[in-house]
Amino acid sequence: MQNKKDIIYIGNFHFPDGNAAGKRVTANAKLFRNLGYKVTIVDTQQSSGSSIKLSNEKEEDGFKCYSLPYPKGTSGWLKFRNTFDIVRNLIETREYKHKVFAVVLYGSPVLSVFNLFLTLYCKKNDIKVIVDCVDWLSVKTKSIFFDTIKFIDDYMQKVWFNAMADGVICISEYLSNYYQNKGKVTVVVPPLNSKETIDIYEPLLDDIPTFIYAGRPFRNDMKKDDSSSLKDRIDLVLNIFSDLKSKGYKFKLNILGFSSEELTQCMPCCSKWINVIASDLTFHGHVSNGTVVNLLKNSHFSILLRDNKRDSIAGFPTKVAESIYSGIPVLVTDLGDLSKYIENGVHGYLLPLTDYEAQLNVVENAIKLSKEDILKLKVNCLNSESFNVSSYEDVVSKFISKI
Repeated sequence: MQNKKDIIYIGNFHFPDGNAAGKRVTANAKLFRNLGYKVTIVDTQQSSGSSIKLSNEKEEDGFKCYSLPYPKGTSGWLKFRNTFDIVRNLIETREYKHKVFAVVLYGSPVLSVFNLFLTLYCKKNDIKVIVDCVDWLSVKTKSIFFDTIKFIDDYMQKVWFNAMADGVICISEYLSNYYQNKGKVTVVVPPLNSKETIDIYEPLLDDIPTFIYAGRPFRNDMKKDDSSSLKDRIDLVLNIFSDLKSKGYKFKLNILGFSSEELTQCMPCCSKWINVIASDLTFHGHVSNGTVVNLLKNSHFSILLRDNKRDSIAGFPTKVAESIYSGIPVLVTDLGDLSKYIENGVHGYLLPLTDYEAQLNVVENAIKLSKEDILKLKVNCLNSESFNVSSYEDVVSKFISKI
């Protein structure tokens, strides 16, 4: 077993940095590589064809990569048997046969029954199964049928299939405690910096305090004005800056990931706040990762507000980790594991959960900070090792030795 050094990392992500999932897998793959393993990636990518087949081999970031087509429509998600056959055939090629130490599952490229098939195959063939578990989301849309299917699929994956794995890499203590109670070996690994170096830049080019939110907090099929369906409380962010505008503060707020029209279609209540701060607010829509990074690095703060619910506690926001290791202090709701990685007043500021006036006060105090004070926060963020790949090599090595 010790001589087997291949790991196949497979799931619903866009490698290497097409989405937050892709960035996490890239960083974790580098971590495994640093520990002496040869990692092969099997991600999902949009495909123009209708057949289920593995793409030609390519290389990304020093890793051998293959892609499965992202499922199209209901029938695509149901092709778990076809997808399993493809992955099994890859493992049984001459290059991998009898060499694979572990398969790491990040979600599932199709319905999660695929994970059951692959787990049973791996156990039969002396291959370890590791699950990379990063969330436990609820879904609330206009379709009861869709919500029910999604709930059943997610329940089977989180409660049954993940519990069959030899070990679970968890993004939060919440998930780690859950799987430890099921007798699983776990290790907590937050979102890590997948880049080897961070570009040095001239901070604070603008005298006007600049804030950034990047993400997509809503589904297009969500119920209108249902704030409980939001992943991030972008409505509260707009409300806060509307009130700050009314107090006479100057600022710039950049919102990336969606347009104002998309937001107001789902959350019409946001229109009144958008109108108040229209001259200080820019919706950039869906942009490239490079654009996100450039706007982030020219910001004074990133901001993220969430509600106290399982979706938030079980996960860990990639955008917070990315902000800190890019040298940008954060304004973020104090929930889940965030206080373990973010020292209040050192890497930014933690906002209370439910007191709007207290949240407003924290942001108001941040907007009044001097350039010198903000520069200190930025330096603290850049010096943080909480999201460095090297910081987790020892704990992951011990985790692997136990499975």
